[in-house]
Amino acid sequence: DTKDKNRKEEVLIARHEVKISMEDIIKEASYLLTDGGSFNMIQRSERFLETLDLLKKYRLFPKRVRFVYSKKDKDSYVFMIDARKNAKNHGLKILEPLYIYKDNDNYSDELMEYLHYGENDEKK
Repeated sequence: DTKDKNRKEEVLIARHEVKISMEDIIKEASYLLTDGGSFNMIQRSERFLETLDLLKKYRLFPKRVRFVYSKKDKDSYVFMIDARKNAKNHGLKILEPLYIYKDNDNYSDELMEYLHYGENDEKK
């Protein structure tokens, strides 16, 4: 089915740097941002050091990092990072972990807040 094939290609492109690399994205972000401008991304934890190197190369300095875990007893699989172009203060704040699931396999309260789960229907 053509629709399924197109969807698989979209996912492949989005997840595997088929048409653009992380370096390309960071380089363009640096070009587009003015001094003090913010660049945020989510990346796989195994690429943390590579990400830091690329940010520094293009004058984007990490200000906050937060590692994301599926559960407390699992390794982090992604991290969120906030970097600023040509930031004067190069201090980095490591935020507390974000857990996706509680021990009972339900979403964590914090994740539920992010998702706005349980908003009443009148707001919609």
